[in-house]
Amino acid sequence: MRVIPLLAVLLALLAAAPANAATKSLTASSGDVAATLSWRTGGIFVRDIRLQIVRAGLAVFDQQLLDDSGEPAIDLPQKLRVRDLDGDGEPEVVADLYTNGAHCCLYSLIYRYVASTPAAYHAVLHLWGNVGYRLKDLDGNGLPELESADDRFAYAFTSFAGSGFPIQIWRYSGSDFEAGLVDVTTSFPALVRKDAVAWWKVYVRARGKRFGDVRGVLAAWLADKYRLGEKADGLHKLALIRKAGYLDGDAGWPSGRRYVAELKKFLEQLGYD
Repeated sequence: MRVIPLLAVLLALLAAAPANAATKSLTASSGDVAATLSWRTGGIFVRDIRLQIVRAGLAVFDQQLLDDSGEPAIDLPQKLRVRDLDGDGEPEVVADLYTNGAHCCLYSLIYRYVASTPAAYHAVLHLWGNVGYRLKDLDGNGLPELESADDRFAYAFTSFAGSGFPIQIWRYSGSDFEAGLVDVTTSFPALVRKDAVAWWKVYVRARGKRFGDVRGVLAAWLADKYRLGEKADGLHKLALIRKAGYLDGDAGWPSGRRYVAELKKFLEQLGYD
């Protein structure tokens, strides 16, 4: 009996037009810019995801979303926003999508207007992983920041459920040279400190308990301490915690002295140090 490859089955399912297929859409607008993100449901995945942008009454952008390989995207749209992210008076279009799966992944496509090009709008991609983000004006200057957390800490020192994710705050830059998100977390020390306090409280509640693996939350706490310029104090406290025997846990991840060494190396590699 001939076995049909899984890829062929998936392609056949995508090509089929289920009887219950329906078209859904999200719309958003700001000033003279309006956007519509539409897609078709039915079957395992969504399909025919299309973004249309109208500016000053003219349809200037109408494209199907593609994945990294150039194939039609099948990720589930979540939100659509039209908002001036960088204060230049020209709204950006932000499409949020989800790849499906137990622990991944959320990402954003941020489109900026470029009048001198045929496509009119160019996109940059930002991956959020498991954590997503919140759009909010954190400093009251009239421009929104994107408040998130560092997904790179997932599984780094313990299971996903026990992992901690230190705060990350981003700001969009529409520079012609390098448009995209810029990490501005250190510009918000009060929020970083609040995050560090929260992780410390989680550690205190969990330490010494039978299933109280604190290695993940302490990694996030120490990352915040680094951000605050309190590396020495953080490492001193971590040494005391190690001596108290709280850094043991599942052998699949480093513990004890090795945990401390691996965490210091990890934070340095990620640019926290």
